[in-house]
Amino acid sequence: MGIDVLSTAGNHCLDKGFSGLSNTLNVLDNANISHTGTARTEEERDTILFKDVNGIKVAFISYTYGTNGIPIPDGKDFCVNLIDKNLIKKDIESAKSQNADVIISCMHWGIEYQNKQNTEQER
Repeated sequence: MGIDVLSTAGNHCLDKGFSGLSNTLNVLDNANISHTGTARTEEERDTILFKDVNGIKVAFISYTYGTNGIPIPDGKDFCVNLIDKNLIKKDIESAKSQNADVIISCMHWGIEYQNKQNTEQER
């Protein structure tokens, strides 16, 4: 299909619980589609996704504003990257320390059906 990388951090990522999240990642792995934004383990969460694009080392990171009120499962705080300045800073520093040439961040945020950014997005 031409899809190489998919951001999985979105407000529906926990609609079917942690098992649904994990199954989604398993399906993506079986289809050889790289993903970022959700994770099955803490180690997976802490691993920055890199792709070589014509000799350029590109890092991909991804975050979401929330999960539609579905709580993060107990003991699985790592499973979805929520928008958190400290986490984002940590991931950017990790990507830089691994010599990323470019860092692409996918942010699932904003107010539904609005085409103009809000104050949080500007920050």
